Amino acid sequence: MRKAYLYIMDKFIPLSISLTKFLELATDEPLRLFKLIRSIVEGEAGQIYNVQVYGRFFDSESMDIVIEYLVKCKIGKVSAKIIYSNNPSQALMRYYGKERQKHD
Repeated sequence: MRKAYLYIMDKFIPLSISLTKFLELATDEPLRLFKLIRSIVEGEAGQIYNVQVYGRFFDSESMDIVIEYLVKCKIGKVSAKIIYSNNPSQALMRYYGKERQKHD
């Protein structure tokens, strides 16, 4: 079943964000999308000082979406990703593949 997940510190955490809300915010206001998960991220990584969008990925074939945030927080800088997918692990691997291609 296609749904949203937060991936942080090697954990997938299921989220209750509708596809409509996810698409609306991921496209136009990705920082507002982060606000929906801020408390979860703080629970995992401590107080948040700054957040920026680091990367975005959309696979039109699988309809997987990944939004990556760089979060400066109490424990340092951490990556937090919101993934919308049937298979979040696979979506994450595709995202990493695309990111690697950008830097080659």
